[in-house]
Amino acid sequence: MSNRPNVNITRENINQDNVLLACNMAETNSEDIWFLDSGCSNHMIGNIALLSALDQNVKSQVTLGPDSKISVMEKGEIKIFTNKGEKKTIADVYYVPGMRRNLLSIGQLVQKGYNVFFENDVCTIMDRAPSKRCISEVKMTRSRMFPLRIRADLKNKDVIAAVTQEAFQSVPKDENWLWHLRFGHLNFGGLKLLSRKGIVRGLPLIEKPNSLCEGFILGKQHRESFPSWKSIRAKAPLEIVHSDLCGPMQTPSLADSQYFLTFIDDFTRRTWVYFLKNKSEVFEKFRNFKALVENQSGLHIKVLRTDRGGEYISKEFLRFCRENGIHKQFTTRYTAQQNGVAERKKMTIIDMARSMLKEKHFPNDYWDEAVHCAVYILNRCPTKAVMNKVPEEAWSGRKQGVTHMKVFGCVAYAHIPDQLRRKLDSKGEKCIFIGYSEESKAYRLYIPSTKKFFVSRDVQFIEEEAWDGSIEKTVNVKNCLSHDEDDEEMAEIHPQTAAPTQGHQGTPLRINESASPSTSQGGNSSASSSTCTPNERGTKFRNLSDIYDEGMKSLFALYCHVDDPIHFEDEIKDRKWIEAMDEEINAIERNKTWDLVELRKGKEVIGVKWVYKTKSNAEGKIERHKARLVVKGYK
Repeated sequence: MSNRPNVNITRENINQDNVLLACNMAETNSEDIWFLDSGCSNHMIGNIALLSALDQNVKSQVTLGPDSKISVMEKGEIKIFTNKGEKKTIADVYYVPGMRRNLLSIGQLVQKGYNVFFENDVCTIMDRAPSKRCISEVKMTRSRMFPLRIRADLKNKDVIAAVTQEAFQSVPKDENWLWHLRFGHLNFGGLKLLSRKGIVRGLPLIEKPNSLCEGFILGKQHRESFPSWKSIRAKAPLEIVHSDLCGPMQTPSLADSQYFLTFIDDFTRRTWVYFLKNKSEVFEKFRNFKALVENQSGLHIKVLRTDRGGEYISKEFLRFCRENGIHKQFTTRYTAQQNGVAERKKMTIIDMARSMLKEKHFPNDYWDEAVHCAVYILNRCPTKAVMNKVPEEAWSGRKQGVTHMKVFGCVAYAHIPDQLRRKLDSKGEKCIFIGYSEESKAYRLYIPSTKKFFVSRDVQFIEEEAWDGSIEKTVNVKNCLSHDEDDEEMAEIHPQTAAPTQGHQGTPLRINESASPSTSQGGNSSASSSTCTPNERGTKFRNLSDIYDEGMKSLFALYCHVDDPIHFEDEIKDRKWIEAMDEEINAIERNKTWDLVELRKGKEVIGVKWVYKTKSNAEGKIERHKARLVVKGYK
């Protein structure tokens, strides 16, 4: 258990069937935070709005130590979507009015058939047989708690999104999901087609999971399509080229681009993309595109189909097309459906780019890198317009491999050549994978600290890791709790007990560690029993092991959540805590709690520290801020 003062100890209460042992050190409501609790006999919640399928016949009573009594009013269930999009239900959740923290009972999860493992500082919850897939991995905070965040949509309480406290969503261990992410959230129908017909090399057999992908929904959800009609198809490459301009984007890219321009070959559906700062660059990009594709294919562009945007109907553009024998086809006004190939391709690119950015929590100014990577991926994805081939193979005539593909935005380590480092320098450099090089057989990488782009073929990837929104550091975990920097196992007691005045004898209070049910493997709940006898305190106390032995007769939970400040340095400038500390010092001086004496030879000084606590009334409103100066007890 995290070493904290004012731990409530369960008091024996005869003729009470249910006991709730609560170590509550929080005042604020946080309905989206749940605590995995090995000492909790049932799931408990204080907000009835999150429950469905309520059972009002469940009536019981629990006691919050020392004297507060509350009732279990109803029982219900909570429906959630996991990070993988799978629909799950948390059943048998007790509604306990007044509960300030939501608790998930590890015992109840195990009883339902789930497997819960604690290893190092991670709690892993595995699904029931036969799948036994990982449902969630919860990182232990520095306060030795295991918080799980559940975001609820109160407008539709049957749809709740559950995520762990990692700021990133881990890549599913299911290989189907891994390839789904590697292909930029391509639909599973396309992935199955690639693997089943062997259109690319290195792709294993893909099966569609019976679940949803949150990144896919956030990035690609769209309206139902309009009725389609037959259109004339090209019979050879470059017979018809579709083009469209997208922009201006809401955020300029890192290279200050605000538009991207696409060209799609109707026969092969191969796509080329160019990035522009101004619309006036469209004509120059088209000239570059024409020279490139005609040189590669040995063929000539016959038809260019676009909308009537000013960038396509300039006199210079039209004159160039006439001189080169290119027939220009335009859509009628406000009828984008007539240029459906380019319009649909544009939306597909944007959807894929958005999904990849959202998946790794990238800022919007990386949109050009995501678009470039999306076009590379789409040229290796199946399309109904080309049978049994991907566009890149239809254009180049070479079968494409995909074993080199990685998850966009993941953390990568690029090898530093010997010529660029000294003998004891690191041989690898941490960076972000942002795409594939068109000029080299290598990966495109980015170093946020130096804002440097480069390509490398000697790269190691950690595909399940991402970078946070600032793109300045690796995302590991965002603790919702305050941190405890003091790692020493010591009891904390009031100076009046630890350092009595002359003529008053006091006995330091020691913690009985054997009474705690927590282990060094990360139990988030524990309690401590005092060495004081019942006569000394005037109240009878029970050992925690006795409470556990009651089995089904007891309903209890242990949890500790810290919202109050921990360190003196953090609150030295906060006026309310300065006043609380002044009040404590005045009380110590007024009561003559200690006498100042010279340190005796051979004796050691006992350290002190401040402990802060926000007091609230029965309604949960803040009443006062309390600061106590306590003495550290040493073993």
